[in-house]
Amino acid sequence: MFTITKLIFIFRFGSLSTFIDYSGDIPHLIFNSLRFDLQSIAYLLLFIFIINFVFFFSNTEKVIKTINKISVAYISIIFTFALFLLIADQQFYSFFKLHFNSVVFDFFDEEPKLLMKSMWQEHPILLILVIVIIASLITRYFVKRIYYKTKLNINSFNFVVRIGITILIGGIYFLMIRGSTGTFPLQKEDMNVSENEFVNTCVTNGLFSLKEAYAEVKKEFKIDHPDDILKNYGFNSFHEAFAAYKDISVDSIKNKSPEELLFKTSHLNQQKKMYNVIYLIMESMSNHFLNFHSEKYNLLGRLEKHFNDDILFRNFQSSSNGTLNSLENIILNSPYHPIFDTKYRFNSYDLSIAKPFKDAGYKTLFVTGIELGWRHLNEALKNQYIDKIYGKKSILRNYPNAKSNHTWGVYDHCVLNCIFDQLSKSDTALFILSLSSTNHTPYELPEDYKPFPIDESISKNPKIIVDKKRCMEILTAYQYSNDALGAFMDKIKSSDLAKNTIVIITGDHNNRSLLSYSKEAEMKYKYSVPFYLYVPDELKKELYIDIQRWGSHYDIITSVYPYVLNNIKYSDLGQNLFDKEIPSSEYYSINDAQLLYEEGSNIESINRKIRAREAIVKYYYSSAIYNQPIN
Repeated sequence: MFTITKLIFIFRFGSLSTFIDYSGDIPHLIFNSLRFDLQSIAYLLLFIFIINFVFFFSNTEKVIKTINKISVAYISIIFTFALFLLIADQQFYSFFKLHFNSVVFDFFDEEPKLLMKSMWQEHPILLILVIVIIASLITRYFVKRIYYKTKLNINSFNFVVRIGITILIGGIYFLMIRGSTGTFPLQKEDMNVSENEFVNTCVTNGLFSLKEAYAEVKKEFKIDHPDDILKNYGFNSFHEAFAAYKDISVDSIKNKSPEELLFKTSHLNQQKKMYNVIYLIMESMSNHFLNFHSEKYNLLGRLEKHFNDDILFRNFQSSSNGTLNSLENIILNSPYHPIFDTKYRFNSYDLSIAKPFKDAGYKTLFVTGIELGWRHLNEALKNQYIDKIYGKKSILRNYPNAKSNHTWGVYDHCVLNCIFDQLSKSDTALFILSLSSTNHTPYELPEDYKPFPIDESISKNPKIIVDKKRCMEILTAYQYSNDALGAFMDKIKSSDLAKNTIVIITGDHNNRSLLSYSKEAEMKYKYSVPFYLYVPDELKKELYIDIQRWGSHYDIITSVYPYVLNNIKYSDLGQNLFDKEIPSSEYYSINDAQLLYEEGSNIESINRKIRAREAIVKYYYSSAIYNQPIN
């Protein structure tokens, strides 16, 4: 039943040419499709499996008849319902070009009568009902044959054999439910078996999609009405909130529209030159670890000289303390999380980091070594002005020399090679956003990587809270990732790209599994990541550089936009770290868990600015989601 509906799906919505072009992905498609279907079937039959399992050692006629009766009725009903969902999922796909997602639950929030009328007009309801009824009768017929015609005399097996059968069948059933023998159970990331989007849609089924859709609904957050948000933060208008954020008078901006205030126009790039902009978000790139780097404990590899030669801010924090939240903050300035795991990922937002580059004529890319199904990256990013998305499958397909580990994906140095290749062959300025993954537990590094020396005595440092083996694993992975960045920067600087490319490097969050943060003096490093910036010399001399200024993720792109864009609007929701007109004492660093700033700063003013910023971004997102103009 699952196979037939899947074949119908392929013939209805697919094309032969797609499967010819991606024929190498078909074995993986079939295998993972089987895993998803078997898992769904295992869950459907779990109740029946349990009662049969419990009474496996009972062979009385009364027990057998009772189990048979319950099983026939239950299986017939549950598979009829399953078939209905499989068909409904296809009809949902015919309209949305997506499998079931959280939008399906909007049915209960809309006008059910109107929706039912619309469904009656747009879908062959009677035909579907006839198919389901016929399939139900066929299913019941075969289930009855299995249960009433099969004779199995349990008493013919001795006790040891029955125990063996129990363990074997129980193990197989558990494997079907888990769907995997690897590190992770079967999950939505396993739907990505190909670079082609349609091939990936053929992997899953309606039942799994509905389960994921329900999980999305449970994650959805409450979004207040725009006017309520301003009131909750103590502001009477958007202008009042914006004036508090910029520390200016309301009268000075009363004649400007909210759109003019929220989106600033760049004028600093007088040369009108288009620079490539590469934004590398590195997994667990700790700022604190840099304190331990030395010749004896080499944690930077080839990145060391670039950290010494270029711009490096260390009074810096990630905006959040998890990969997804930081990613959403960087890409969207989102005040709500996880936006990528909800139906709101299908919206496009003008706050997207890529939009100003897109408006300026850049080609925009996202490159990562992980599966694009992770947190629905493939669905979310294509709505945020990203032209092309490269993930694990596309990198391995297009770069035969690329390698991946068994857990997370393509090694960092291979991802960076892909980025360099894209830069080298492009005849258009590129904005590339990238997320790395190798520096993540269980720290699987390339077999041919030769680490720089890290003396094992570092593990004896009283600040380190793990054993020697774990300590060396963490630091070696950190070193590998940094060295890969150093090799990438070597290639950039030794090529013509050095004259027209800007490279941003930061971490998604700190690694807090190695070091203790029990002392107050160390708290500034608890959520700290570095911010490295390479800019060509002609641009660097235009910047006012004070690396002691405090900042966070929110400030990175706001510090770059004005110098690379010309007469292009960008969201003005961060601090420009190179603005010589603003005293360094007014800079601050926002993290979800703590706020940091220069000693002697006006904390009341900083808190007022942060509160106003929160009100502004929530107001913007509420207006976008409620489809109301910002006013």
